[in-house]
Amino acid sequence: DFIETVNDKVGVFIGDISGKGVSAALYMAKIISDFRFIANQIESPAVVLSRLNVHLSKAPRGMFLTAVYMIIDTVTGDAQVSNAGHPPFLLISKGDVNVMSVLSGPPIGIIPVDYSTSTISLNEGDRLILLTDGVFDAKDKHGNRLGFDNFVMFVKEHVNEDNLIGSISDFVSRFSRGTERADDLTIVEIKRGA
Repeated sequence: DFIETVNDKVGVFIGDISGKGVSAALYMAKIISDFRFIANQIESPAVVLSRLNVHLSKAPRGMFLTAVYMIIDTVTGDAQVSNAGHPPFLLISKGDVNVMSVLSGPPIGIIPVDYSTSTISLNEGDRLILLTDGVFDAKDKHGNRLGFDNFVMFVKEHVNEDNLIGSISDFVSRFSRGTERADDLTIVEIKRGA
């Protein structure tokens, strides 16, 4: 989800719910509603995730959410990032691909916790690639996982492509050809302009 906050800032939220099917979809709809309500009142990603965690602490047994929420200052390029057990994201800067493992708390809805915030700086032309584990957990017809390292290697080899998201999606589809996809494929690219 994307939140337009005040003062030239934008919020970017990516998450992955446990479980499958209708119950997981309904739970995610509730999470998005709760998230929007909280995020429109608060400009701290850590506080937003902490409050969302309180709202979801009475979730159905076994249901939880991994998530990253960042608020990016579109003027300075500074991004405040909070992570709730979500996979690392990538920072692409001047053609270099860096795996960003910011401080993380547990997934939302498991235990009471206060989340922390990390700060990263985006320069002109820098890009962020956020994703869910459906990208690197994809399996081929022999049951082999694509794996996070292979995903990062692919991005490094194709970093200059105009449609990197499309290339990643095609790569995962080719890898898992002949299988039924067991998870969704969610990828978000953020680029800092001039």
